Amino acid sequence: MQVGNVPFGRIALGNAAALRGAFDRGASAHKATVGAMLRTMETMLFQGGQRTARRNAWDSVCADRSRARARAEASDILARLSTAEKPARLGG
Repeated sequence: MQVGNVPFGRIALGNAAALRGAFDRGASAHKATVGAMLRTMETMLFQGGQRTARRNAWDSVCADRSRARARAEASDILARLSTAEKPARLGG
């Protein structure tokens, strides 16, 4: 009987080593290895992205502060104008 190109009962050496390693380590060890590899790749690929994100966040904070100052100044001006004497109406 054959399975694929390999006679049943004989597994290619590379496949046997991979299967033996999977059984020795267990499924959780395999997942941890894949997870560690993905985290490493993510760190390498997105390291510059984190810097960009932090810079964008800081720019947003600065813009929010600037808008808050402008809003406070406009509110102050409107408050001063509302308390100022209103001009007398002509012809009425």
